[in-house]
Amino acid sequence: MNEPAARERSAPAPYPVGVPTPLPPRVVAVWTDDAGRVCAEFADGERRAFDLGPLLRLPIFEPLADLARLAEVAVIDDGVAVGWPNGADLWRGAIYERGERIPSGPRAPGRSATGTPASASGNDT
Repeated sequence: MNEPAARERSAPAPYPVGVPTPLPPRVVAVWTDDAGRVCAEFADGERRAFDLGPLLRLPIFEPLADLARLAEVAVIDDGVAVGWPNGADLWRGAIYERGERIPSGPRAPGRSATGTPASASGNDT
């Protein structure tokens, strides 16, 4: 099969070629839930939960199988990503686009965009 024909049958791009893809909103807070997922609140008010399960096979993410280590997550790079002290990080787009939507309301204590603990009420002061 020739290469041009293979390209013609490929799936269409989600956005037209040449049009800038919109960036997901910045992360304003991050925490973990009882299921061991990374939960993030975004600047647009959306909340998403991301299961790291498949990533835990990668050496940088392996230590995060320990829920205590997973809970060390913090917002980094001014909300562009979330990260851990061991150097593992996850881009906001992965969480926003592939995470499961979770309802608004009080969240578990986590880390805000400034890296300081966030209040359980969801109102950082």
